[in-house]
Amino acid sequence: MSISTTKEGLTASLSRPYTFEGQEYTSVTFNIDDNFTGGQFKQLYRKYIALRKQTDAQSLVMDRMLVTAIINNEFIDFAMCELSHLPLEFFNGLPFKDYIALSGTLQNFFTDSV
Repeated sequence: MSISTTKEGLTASLSRPYTFEGQEYTSVTFNIDDNFTGGQFKQLYRKYIALRKQTDAQSLVMDRMLVTAIINNEFIDFAMCELSHLPLEFFNGLPFKDYIALSGTLQNFFTDSV
């Protein structure tokens, strides 16, 4: 998987073309770049927590810690959807190799920023 920075954001190529809802994808672009701020990360995380409160009454104290968000797979799934404007079903249907590479791309972006 190759990763590049474009004017649209962080673009990751898929290992092979992927068709979702009749459209073929060869890459996924996350609307995120080196100008992504701590405030934007916190806003994204707050949206995730609000969604979790609606869907999961059992909220752990760890979920309120920003650093743990970076390694929280559910948060990374949420971030991939929010930053690419693609639904979770898109990512769930990807070949495992591409799913892991894309989630790793965001985790690496966030950890490199810490």
